[in-house]
Amino acid sequence: LFQIAWALEGLPFSMCSHLPAAAGHSVSSRQHEPGGPFVGHTMVQHAPDGTPLFLHRTIDKHEDPFKLAWDLVAKNRKREEASSPALTVKRIFPDAKVKARIVASEAQLVEVVAFDNYVPRGAKLRAAHDSAAAELRAAVLA
Repeated sequence: LFQIAWALEGLPFSMCSHLPAAAGHSVSSRQHEPGGPFVGHTMVQHAPDGTPLFLHRTIDKHEDPFKLAWDLVAKNRKREEASSPALTVKRIFPDAKVKARIVASEAQLVEVVAFDNYVPRGAKLRAAHDSAAAELRAAVLA
């Protein structure tokens, strides 16, 4: 839709050349899955220079909006021709409110790194969220 809006306005349109990554955590019960143990729930969008620009909590906000499970980031490995997407959305939790998560289609297609090493000021971001969440949780429970 954005491309159509830009075209209607006669403005140039381009997409960031850096594919989205996913923030999430490791789930030990998925260790032997083809995609590996990484389970994501937040899209990591990048600036044109490749640095993380913003995080889009697409899934985990429905489970517990006051808790972040941003321990790891799975990013696409550099490769010439991709026969399939490295990250995909798959229904892996049949008993959860939201059954789908972002997982690797194959573990070797992604590189999984620590969230705080990948996202600038990641630890400060999580600490600020935790502080605000504690305040909101206390207000809701009061």
